Amino acid sequence: MRLLIDIVGFQITWWASALGAGAGRWEPGLAVGLLVVIIQLAISKTRAATLATIVAAAFMALVFETAMIAVGLIGYSAAWPSGLLPPVWLVALWMVFATCIEATARMLGDNGLLKGALLGGALAPVTYWAGAGFLALTLAEPIWLPLVATSLAWAIAQQLHVAGASLCLTYAGERLQHGVEELASTIPGTRVLPLDVTNDKEIDAVARTLGD
Repeated sequence: MRLLIDIVGFQITWWASALGAGAGRWEPGLAVGLLVVIIQLAISKTRAATLATIVAAAFMALVFETAMIAVGLIGYSAAWPSGLLPPVWLVALWMVFATCIEATARMLGDNGLLKGALLGGALAPVTYWAGAGFLALTLAEPIWLPLVATSLAWAIAQQLHVAGASLCLTYAGERLQHGVEELASTIPGTRVLPLDVTNDKEIDAVARTLGD
């Protein structure tokens, strides 16, 4: 039942995003995506872990998609708030996808997360190619290049989840500490560390902490 909810939620978000962006509107994908995320969090038995996965997915979307936009592999329609960044509807789609990982892994059985990463890597190019057909995005030529890049990006994103990747925020100076700690408190599992890039001791301390 949970897997069916995941599939329906993702499909509804994908269609709202593709059709909305193809018409030059970012609002449908964002609104539907956030609604699905709220519903998934409401029914989740591991709410904190699910929220952490969703936040991590949004961060990964910003990193991977910004890189692909920067090198000219992909361009997005309804690119709000900036054409240099992935549009909000796309980030919402990544967040919805993150809510599907756990149930998909259970369905796939042994090594489910690894199989899920391979499945995501295989299906991601199809979703991007289909999105291009609705004018939600444009793919650079040769078309196989951005499709391979998206496949790797989604597979890597899932593997980071498999590895238990978590977010770490840093601050430079006590003046910024309180604000960073308040932000971290809204993201389960996030670590906060002092990091002044002109201070070798703090750089070494962060490296040791993250290496443990």
